[in-house]
Amino acid sequence: MNDRELLELAARAAGFTGYGFFLGDDGIDVSDETGTRFAWNPLTDDGDALRLAVLLNLEIHSPKSNPTVMFRTAENDVFYQDACIRLAITRAAAEIGKSMGGGE
Repeated sequence: MNDRELLELAARAAGFTGYGFFLGDDGIDVSDETGTRFAWNPLTDDGDALRLAVLLNLEIHSPKSNPTVMFRTAENDVFYQDACIRLAITRAAAEIGKSMGGGE
């Protein structure tokens, strides 16, 4: 899965609409519930990543060596361990977006 696909699925999980226009390092162009469009990239922006984690009720565990992001599905608990917590948050959100239909 490339960054664009990851961001599109995470945007779906976050409830954004109108996503899909890839802006390179700025992420993707999304629209919120009011129709306001803005660049969004939880892979590089701490604020976007943490707002996404809060919105999706992701559990962030931060032991000294391996930060972990966890989310629950109907079938099981899913854990991501990654040195980059933003990537872990976005991956977890993409999995939630994938479960909402579409995406690989």
